Amino acid sequence: MPITETARHDMLIALESAIGKEAAMTMADHLPPVGWADVATKHDIDIVRLDMIALESRITTKVELLLERKLGETQRVLFFAILGAFVANTGIVLGVIQSRG
Repeated sequence: MPITETARHDMLIALESAIGKEAAMTMADHLPPVGWADVATKHDIDIVRLDMIALESRITTKVELLLERKLGETQRVLFFAILGAFVANTGIVLGVIQSRG
């Protein structure tokens, strides 16, 4: 059962009457602002850290594969563009040579 703010306040009032206001406030300051079930432990943080490392690794791998594929596509386009320009220039040169000969 979750602890309500009213229950926390009632406990603080009871503590104040039992041990004094200053000691009760010191004790209350050491309690989490939420229930203990909502507090992350070092183990929880380690699990999240490992999940983030695994996620980063998967993302990095996907980005590398995507870049490699795009680079391959770009190289093919560039190759055929240069080849086309070479063929066109060769045709122009041959045309000039034939017209002079």
